[in-house]
Amino acid sequence: MTDDLTAGEDMLISLLFEGAGKQKYNVPVGGKTRLVKELFILWKVYGVDTGYEFIPYYFGPFSPEIYRDLASLDAFGLIKIEDAISGSEISLTPEGVKRATEARAKLPQATLERLVSCKEKYNKMPLTDLIDYVYKRWPKFTDKSLNDPDILLKELSAEFDKVGITDEDISETIEEYRKEKKSKAKECV
Repeated sequence: MTDDLTAGEDMLISLLFEGAGKQKYNVPVGGKTRLVKELFILWKVYGVDTGYEFIPYYFGPFSPEIYRDLASLDAFGLIKIEDAISGSEISLTPEGVKRATEARAKLPQATLERLVSCKEKYNKMPLTDLIDYVYKRWPKFTDKSLNDPDILLKELSAEFDKVGITDEDISETIEEYRKEKKSKAKECV
């Protein structure tokens, strides 16, 4: 079953295979958002065909195929997604390391060098800095971003409209919350 990995899955496990610093291979990637951004940067900055198409989405560039591939690679036993203090960590299993080694053997040397460079540079960058970098460098991929307060308000308003919540309802709820908060603060004094 794992012999039939897609080009995207091969690229994904090849990126996961890369190391950084003293750990020469299989340095975990801190979460799905970071992994998506690293694959996006691999395409946009390094010119590597990752096998994925990216669209603007709520947290910048997104490819639903990456999430699908993560699920299948996990089911195949090639990756593990573990909970960590700072979120989740994605890394290869021993079988994944073996399969990534096979996939990497088919890649040109220039692509391997770009994988190493991308992982070393962007995997250690704080996630907020990585997201800011992507947002500033490729604004067209942030059209639907929830980091933009105007877009967030528009999305929330649309969701509220669907369930019949009005602006007046929201204002009343906020006012009630503020009054209750003041009342509790007075009780503590």
